[in-house]
Amino acid sequence: MVLPSTWRGARYIRQAKKLLVPEIIRRRNATTSGKVTPATDEKNLLAWMMECATEEESDPASLAHLEVVMSLASIHTSQMNAVHVLYDLTARPEYVDPIRDEIKQVILEDGDWMQWQKPTFSKLRRLDSFMRESQRFNPPTLLSMHRVMLQDYTLADGTILPKNAHISMAVNAVQNDPSVTPEPDVFDGFRYFKLRQRAGESHLHQFSTTEENILNFGHGKNSCPGRFFASLEIKNILVRLIMDYDFKFVDGSGRPANVTAHEFIFPNPDSRLLIRQRPEGQRLKI
Repeated sequence: MVLPSTWRGARYIRQAKKLLVPEIIRRRNATTSGKVTPATDEKNLLAWMMECATEEESDPASLAHLEVVMSLASIHTSQMNAVHVLYDLTARPEYVDPIRDEIKQVILEDGDWMQWQKPTFSKLRRLDSFMRESQRFNPPTLLSMHRVMLQDYTLADGTILPKNAHISMAVNAVQNDPSVTPEPDVFDGFRYFKLRQRAGESHLHQFSTTEENILNFGHGKNSCPGRFFASLEIKNILVRLIMDYDFKFVDGSGRPANVTAHEFIFPNPDSRLLIRQRPEGQRLKI
């Protein structure tokens, strides 16, 4: 409890409880008394958490703490991914024009950016591919699907996982095995765009797609339910930035090295990125 980051985390939880506990109690009292609840009370994260909470989680203070955990899992990961993509695009400017051309083509087909609906974003295949390749090089974590064994278990090869053992999947090492990703040390921003050109695979190899050997979002019943929203959110951010601004690193510097904490990977927050607004005729219509 002596690290400044610990103090900040504890303070954030206290602030969340101060804000949310009275609101949770107010909503529950309104429901108990039969009052008509505003629509804004029903269609938001807090309402869904209150509805789905187990008996152990239903205490208002526990729900407020869980909201902090949900924010941690949903907000910073999308923001970090967008920053990684910007760093990688700036380091590899040869990808910028093809992605801009793709965005301009989508605008011709579906109208101005502010009018786009969800299906429109699925047309950004080059951008989607670049996002996936950037995530392969800069995953949010090297390990995932953490579990604690409730009993001894013997794998098919005879390996014994003892009760109480903490296990996890080395997801990045699995994805970057040459049998899964050929030439894994080569950054190919359109790697997955090209894979989607193959017969019967146009719906595969997307940023939000999970596979047995690509596990950044988990897989099967344990896959991240918010990955589709995250993909849309990141694309929205990137389309605006890519079309409205030019980017470059400070002279003499290249793509900043990532910051690691245990198995977690973060974009360098201290790096400087020079940004210049593009001419009005080349920017998005807002």
